[in-house]
Amino acid sequence: MDIDFDDLDGPSKAPMTKKDKFAPKNSKFKPVAKPKNEPDASAPSSEQIPVSVPKVELDGLPPPYVSVSSKTEIEQPSHTVSSSSSPSHEANGSVKNDNYVTDMKVDNDQQQDEEDQVVREIDVFFTSSIDANSKLYVLQYPLRPSWRPYELEERCEVVRVKPETAEVLSTAWRPPTANRYAVGILIGNKLHLNPVHSALQLRPSLQHLKHQNSLKQTNTRFDEETTKNEKFMQQVKKQGKLPGAVTKQNTDTKEQWIPLKYHGEMSLLSRRYMESMVGQQDSQIQFSMSQSDYIDSLCPATSGKPRPQGSSRSSLLKLPLEERIKKHLLEGPPTHRFNALKHLAPDSSDDDIFNVLKEHAHLVQGLWVVKTKLKCQGTDALLRNYAMLQFSKDPIFHEAQLPKQTRHIECMKVILDEFAAKRDSFRDWKFREPRDDSFIKIKVFLHSSFVFRFANTYRGAYSNYLHSAVCPFYCDNNGYQDELLWAAAWLHKASRRRQYREYIIRNEVILRAGDTINEFGWDNKHAGINVLISKEVLMGKSPDLKSFQNNADAFICSLCPGTAHLQVHYSPGGLIFKAGGSNMQHVTSLSFLLLTYSNYLSHANHVVSCGDKSASPALLRNLARHQVNYILGDNPIRMSYMVGYGPRYPQRIHHRGSSLPSVGAHPAHIGCKAGSRYFLSPDPNPNVLVGAVVGGPNTTDAFPDSRPFFQESEPTTYINAPLVGLLAYFAAHA
Repeated sequence: MDIDFDDLDGPSKAPMTKKDKFAPKNSKFKPVAKPKNEPDASAPSSEQIPVSVPKVELDGLPPPYVSVSSKTEIEQPSHTVSSSSSPSHEANGSVKNDNYVTDMKVDNDQQQDEEDQVVREIDVFFTSSIDANSKLYVLQYPLRPSWRPYELEERCEVVRVKPETAEVLSTAWRPPTANRYAVGILIGNKLHLNPVHSALQLRPSLQHLKHQNSLKQTNTRFDEETTKNEKFMQQVKKQGKLPGAVTKQNTDTKEQWIPLKYHGEMSLLSRRYMESMVGQQDSQIQFSMSQSDYIDSLCPATSGKPRPQGSSRSSLLKLPLEERIKKHLLEGPPTHRFNALKHLAPDSSDDDIFNVLKEHAHLVQGLWVVKTKLKCQGTDALLRNYAMLQFSKDPIFHEAQLPKQTRHIECMKVILDEFAAKRDSFRDWKFREPRDDSFIKIKVFLHSSFVFRFANTYRGAYSNYLHSAVCPFYCDNNGYQDELLWAAAWLHKASRRRQYREYIIRNEVILRAGDTINEFGWDNKHAGINVLISKEVLMGKSPDLKSFQNNADAFICSLCPGTAHLQVHYSPGGLIFKAGGSNMQHVTSLSFLLLTYSNYLSHANHVVSCGDKSASPALLRNLARHQVNYILGDNPIRMSYMVGYGPRYPQRIHHRGSSLPSVGAHPAHIGCKAGSRYFLSPDPNPNVLVGAVVGGPNTTDAFPDSRPFFQESEPTTYINAPLVGLLAYFAAHA
């Protein structure tokens, strides 16, 4: 198992764009775009892109429904139509203007994870209407392939509309009035907004599938319908009736098509309407109302939507950081995402924001909720704290968790309704907001960096202050210096922040990075520090850290049999052996580093030179594999040192819970000093501690399976932890 999780340091590989299955296989059917309008191949295709449509002067009629026929696309559905009253739209969905070109790309997957920064300020102008007789419509192309352009130019041959029915390209569908939307034209730093009367979705008629219908037949049929329609309109005029008042009795079997004339984007008429959409005069609006009220005055249909809660961002930014966040927590919505709160403190670090939030908010499902003491007191505060505690554990609050006292139930329901949606069928409440997994990751780093700053500020060994509690077994015998370098190396790898890299370089000598380089365990991290940092050098990223690679190479040479600088012993069966208690901790931790460094060397195509011999990645990998096999039973006495694994394993391990009888077998209380008879008993332990690895054999491969020999028979977490990584790697590369 590789202790490095920074494989993303290199350039990321974007997934290959999947070819549109609706794109023509033969390029001769593919529309040819002008060079200046050629879409970017890397731009994502859009399933539904709104554009403005030409002016349609049909006063008093419902929103029109447009049908478009193209003389060059007889065998394909008509998915496109160009706009004469809006900027030209390229195939990739970008909006083009003579004075300014801009691409606006929105990634929905990243909106919640990435910080939204203000990169530009734009003046907004509002034009209520182009003129009294004109309406602005938006056409949407749900099935438009990415390669098909919007502008039809000279290829558009027929445009017709049925205003009374909801027929769009032979598909019945009537959209709602779109009076809460607007189309904008961006010129320089000025955005000109024009309200949209309606939005229309163009659906394919699928007439192209009927191969017997040729273009000539289509045109002939349309001419007949046009002639019939003209006669019908003349008859209506003679009777003095408006088209809108015609009933079903006045029509044959269905409503007649009304022909329209199409104007391309470069036509004089389109240019004239484009200019009309750009405001020529402006009058400054005095903001005596709130921002939300102002938006509602422009688009009244939005007044029914919920407004943003709390003070505006501009007013909050005038306050000190702590007061700013506290005020927003109290006045804003019930829950807050960390990335959203960062917008209220653009000049503050994540650590500063995090420290303020810890004082004034609870963390529930990765979201921040204002602390109860700022909202209420007394019984209400207790109930609210209880609800927050339950939601922090599980997003579901069951009715069975309600308080038993009837007088508190209604109050609790009010609290739950603020944060969760009641589900009567399930008899529970579900937390309304999804969990903020992005902050949960940030939280781990923020806590780690805080602990690192604390340890670096108040340097010293923990056993100096906790001597009686941790000594003699867990004293800090090797000092605190290696722990600071170890922490800085991991924080740099996790965040790629320069400050941690500079800390390592600045403190390499002061914190004695080159001391006892062949040790790695709970009390000494020097070998791990050098191996971890050496990857930066092996991958060619940080040549100024070369000394750490030199230390790592020396560490490897100190473990390889047959080298001149061997600093460990090997038992006759080939097990690594170092002086001190619980030898298996050295076996698993050093083998873990051997395997890790072998992977680094493989990726860098490098070997370690140990005098007249060299250590290749394969040699290191085989050495680590042999140690794992020894632990699992491939040794002279055929003993598996993992309890419960194999036919023969330790039976009398030095472990209180394993050696004492269970409550079921011995219900009576066993005092702290009353376990001696079990400790000295020759009987096997009554409870098998499956998976635990003990201290292992002595230098002659002998193992006394006895509890008093604790150095050989005691299992520890710092033995098992590195072994998990080794087993995971070899299981995946068997």
